[in-house]
Amino acid sequence: NIGLDFGFFNSKLAGSFDYYIKKTTNLLMIPCTVATFREGASMWLNGADIDNKGFELTLNYTDKYGDVGFDVSGVFSHNKQKIVKVPDDVINNFAGNGTDQNILGRPKSSMYGYIADGLFQSQEEVDAHATQVGAAPGRIRYKDVNGDGKIDSEDREWLGNENPKLEYGINIGLTWKDFDFSMFFNGVMGKKLDVRGWKSWTDIYALSTSGENYGTRMLDAWTPTNTNTSIPAMSINNYNDEGRFSTYYVENGSYMKLRNIELGYTIPKRVLEKVKISRTRLALRADNVLTLKKTWVDNKYTGLDPETPGSGYPLPFSMTFAVNVSF
Repeated sequence: NIGLDFGFFNSKLAGSFDYYIKKTTNLLMIPCTVATFREGASMWLNGADIDNKGFELTLNYTDKYGDVGFDVSGVFSHNKQKIVKVPDDVINNFAGNGTDQNILGRPKSSMYGYIADGLFQSQEEVDAHATQVGAAPGRIRYKDVNGDGKIDSEDREWLGNENPKLEYGINIGLTWKDFDFSMFFNGVMGKKLDVRGWKSWTDIYALSTSGENYGTRMLDAWTPTNTNTSIPAMSINNYNDEGRFSTYYVENGSYMKLRNIELGYTIPKRVLEKVKISRTRLALRADNVLTLKKTWVDNKYTGLDPETPGSGYPLPFSMTFAVNVSF
């Protein structure tokens, strides 16, 4: 770890920069085995070696103009992960085909699957495409990556990883006489999400549970008169194997959130002296106020909250009023 602390303009602008290298060896793992081997095969083995490299930058600017004071601070971090060694016994614990397309040199959270290339619009398109079991108008079309004229496991590709390229938090604070105001933003950039659990329920009838309500996106499912859509045609059968992992289930998880806003007022001491109270502060706070720019790139996130992609419930908005009294 190498760090640098700095300050400029009489330390009005200050911060720190840290760069680190972390090597982890012989992670304990249980190998993937077929069920016929039973429990005796579930043994702990020394698994992968992982390298992590990254930085964290902290910046802070503080100043005051007359009665107005402000404090702006930010934290930015980046981590790059790479698996450098994997024994053959545990290679199938990771994404990839376990042979020529394996996890070596990639992050642990790498995603591997098929490339969804839109929907078939006609029987002519189905006939002209590589052989794909279950193909039909309105069904997802998968790309023939190796060009052998058939869609199978050899057509899988690396589809990105779930580690963000940048995580950040920004705090803005203002003061004026006895009032104070603050806002806190945080978010991530360059993050991919595996949304199979969510999107198979909202988009594909055959993958959902019978008798339940479905996502409203399914109302826009493909039909011969509704072809300008990305939602596959409704069917009770999954002949096209649309539950297979593909780019259809990889979405952008970048977001910026206005995490909280707080407005406070400190009652002047001259007012409190009469009741022998040293300090009283009133505050109104709002949390999980707004999600910004979650759709700023292609392949936007279609769920409720990119911060909690595996949950059907977003973090709730809430307001709190507080009174802090010191005697």
